[in-house]
Amino acid sequence: MLWVTGTALLLSVFTVFLHLKALGRAYILEYQVPRHLAMLSGTAGNPWQYRVFSAWMVECAHRALAAVGIHDPLIAAFVLVRVVAETAMFVIAWKYWRALELSGAAAFLGLALFGWSVSYSNFGSDLQFNTYFDVLFYLIAAWLVTRDRLEWLWPLTAIAALNRETSGFIPLLALTTWPSATPAGRTRALRVAVVGIAIYAAIFVGLRWAYGKQEWIIPYGHKPGLDLFTYNLTRARTWVQLAGTFSILPFMALAARGRWAPRLRGIFWLLVPVWFAVHWFGAVMSETRLLLVPLALAILPAALFLLPGEARETRESAIA
Repeated sequence: MLWVTGTALLLSVFTVFLHLKALGRAYILEYQVPRHLAMLSGTAGNPWQYRVFSAWMVECAHRALAAVGIHDPLIAAFVLVRVVAETAMFVIAWKYWRALELSGAAAFLGLALFGWSVSYSNFGSDLQFNTYFDVLFYLIAAWLVTRDRLEWLWPLTAIAALNRETSGFIPLLALTTWPSATPAGRTRALRVAVVGIAIYAAIFVGLRWAYGKQEWIIPYGHKPGLDLFTYNLTRARTWVQLAGTFSILPFMALAARGRWAPRLRGIFWLLVPVWFAVHWFGAVMSETRLLLVPLALAILPAALFLLPGEARETRESAIA
């Protein structure tokens, strides 16, 4: 694990450095700091105000760094939280891919490709702590599913729902065990999914009750729905960012579909089509950091199965 952690830290520092360089100190002072303060005061707007987990983490780091006399403790906290979150994200990605029975060499190659995608996916964003925590929580969830730790999805869903509204798919990952499960196992998976959705819904509603109605922030002046879909489809930057972030990985993933591990097959078809459909109509697709969840959980590991000799035992057991 020492090599994995070292690699994860290196990729994290590299990608955060590129992001900070692209933003510049002036942007952070003029936009990032006021947004953080607005979230703490409960006036950041919809949906920002309802993504409180990352703001709490940053503020904890801020106060700890200020207490020991660090210069510019809030900016240092921004950097520290992003580096720690991304390091954990890369480590868990490696563990999840290995749990899918990819080789260590393939998983390390996956980290290199994932690092490239993360470094290229910072267009049109600030430091976006909640996005990278979202990826981390989804990777933990997928890893727990491969380890048959389904009930752990409940506390994870509770934390993730405080971080970002896109976490609603986390409890549904339990359903990917359905095809190979016994009747008792299917009942268990369904129970985990239903209770998890209830937990998510309670926190989703609770946050909106606690902070009240917020001003709706409309991205680039385009309302979600057909307006935003047309904007995404006709904007050249959308396709440039998608190509830079994903390269040919989606084509490799589909070419390797006969080799996928059974659990990966369920995660891929449960998550990828719906995630992309929702974001085409509800988000700005050129901001490809929003697509790192399906990339890390499904598209990238699926593409790695195209490598010679990967998951031979998994394929043989699936055929048997």
